[in-house]
Amino acid sequence: MKQWKPLPEQLGMHRLKRLAAEFEAQHSIRASVTHEGDLDRILPIHWKIIHDNTAEALTNVLKYAAASRVDIHVQVMRAMIRSVVADDGQGAVRIVKGLGLAGMEERAAAASGTVIVDGSRGFTVTTLLPLDVHESGRRNS
Repeated sequence: MKQWKPLPEQLGMHRLKRLAAEFEAQHSIRASVTHEGDLDRILPIHWKIIHDNTAEALTNVLKYAAASRVDIHVQVMRAMIRSVVADDGQGAVRIVKGLGLAGMEERAAAASGTVIVDGSRGFTVTTLLPLDVHESGRRNS
């Protein structure tokens, strides 16, 4: 039975896809989730930050964007994880950092990461998290 248990990393992507599906069903805003790279390198703490920041970004889509679509993309690169939530809404010329964006920044900073926001074409929230340099041994144990 142990071999049938999903890996924590798969649960992370599964949870993210479920969040997007629920958002789409409840709010009639199309939501997609894509990924690239080796998801096995994403640690549980990274998944928590990605999920929580995505949930907050989706809340902001509802509040401010007037969007019809939101795309969520997780990319595992050589030294970083890049998680992007981008909508096709009205964007923002001036970005006001309220509690939501501040919370996203705090979560990312707790893992030595950062959050970049861009309101020039729709609204995009990018969370960048460094991969733990010690994580390679984790997969071999």
